[in-house]
Amino acid sequence: MKAAKAISPGRSAPKGRAPEGPAGFGPRGRPPALALLVAALLCPLSLSCGAAGGTGLRGPGAHEGRALLATVRDLSSSCAKRLAGSEAEARAAAMLAEGFRKAGLEPVLTYFPVQRFRDSGSTLELPGGRRLKPQPFVYSPSMDPGRGPLPVVMLERKGDFAKARGAILVLGRAGFSARQLALDAAAAGAAALVFADPHRPTMQRVAAPGCPIPMVELGGKDAKALLDYLSKQGEPRARLGLKATTEAGTSANVAAVIRGGDPASGAPVLVIGAHLDSVESPGANDNASGLACLLELARRLASKPPAAEIWLVGFGAEEVGELGSGDFVTRWEGGPIDAMFAIDTVGSGSTTMVYSLHGSPNAAVSAALAAGSGLGLRVEAGSSEYSDHLPFAMAGIPAAFIMRLPEERRHTTGDGPSAVDGRALAETTDLVEAAVRKLASDASGQALR
Repeated sequence: MKAAKAISPGRSAPKGRAPEGPAGFGPRGRPPALALLVAALLCPLSLSCGAAGGTGLRGPGAHEGRALLATVRDLSSSCAKRLAGSEAEARAAAMLAEGFRKAGLEPVLTYFPVQRFRDSGSTLELPGGRRLKPQPFVYSPSMDPGRGPLPVVMLERKGDFAKARGAILVLGRAGFSARQLALDAAAAGAAALVFADPHRPTMQRVAAPGCPIPMVELGGKDAKALLDYLSKQGEPRARLGLKATTEAGTSANVAAVIRGGDPASGAPVLVIGAHLDSVESPGANDNASGLACLLELARRLASKPPAAEIWLVGFGAEEVGELGSGDFVTRWEGGPIDAMFAIDTVGSGSTTMVYSLHGSPNAAVSAALAAGSGLGLRVEAGSSEYSDHLPFAMAGIPAAFIMRLPEERRHTTGDGPSAVDGRALAETTDLVEAAVRKLASDASGQALR
């Protein structure tokens, strides 16, 4: 997801309003206090301890892996479908705050406005009555099936909109920018866009708020059925029905600080974050896995603080454009942040990817790569703009996005706890802890830049 609000590289982040207590934060908007209170009462609060049986984990780190898996199960079962601004996202925020308290830290919640998306169901009906089950893009507008049946046109090449007017456009995912395509298709008079990929399950993606055209995705058997139908029909037609609404809502960041060193004396300021929200899926790997690691890091670093000021943050509304991390950067009033780590989708795969914006080397990436190599893990560097490191990197802060590959269930209904590996969680936690401790043991924060 691209940032909704980019900050030019090298530019200082704008000042926010600091509350009493931890520097750099201040309440904004109207906090949903009642929702968070209810959330805290409803959610099981086993986040900082407990083991899940039947994991098959053995050897060093087995206990930590089981405890981390227990956290993933709690979050993905009690707070599934954590769309930005939803009650489920608020429950996840309350669970994270309670986990910080159990680690001996005082959580600070800050609030910011979001557009809340609600999906009431969608169908794609082919002649003969066969109904397929597409997944709408977040922020897609509704579409009345009474408009159809409409012509269906396969979009073979970029910019090929000769037959787009009044038609449902179908395309594969490869080689197309969905957001730009939405603008181009709407300008050409298309009725809707359908992304069909038979090689993976139906997944949910995110359009921009104010998306000008209905957009849905089909995967697996449904995508194959649509593509087979199109290949056999000279003048294919279909009905697309989509019921969705977008309304004003509120999301939150949850932060806690460990003051193991004084930045005025040269101690670095470090941020470790993981996003709270998901799409309409259980959100176990994306991103209960990152939140589980974040809570374990809170416990470890609070019990033995390194010589650094460390901010641990659960960011709201990452899936809809890194809004929470962007809000954090915009509000920041403390000293220079020396490194940031975003932990996102780390519960599967055997390779740890350490991404930076544009693949540029920086202090956070170097520390993570060195930590992984020192632990004997398979680590690789890469480039990505799709997580909470983005607003930090755009503000000129050394930032790394930690992810595990391969992964195949992100943004699908199959992203449940059974797909998460406790060993992957334990290895990720060890890597980030080692990277943070390395940075803290290095020279002063200014020397890290």
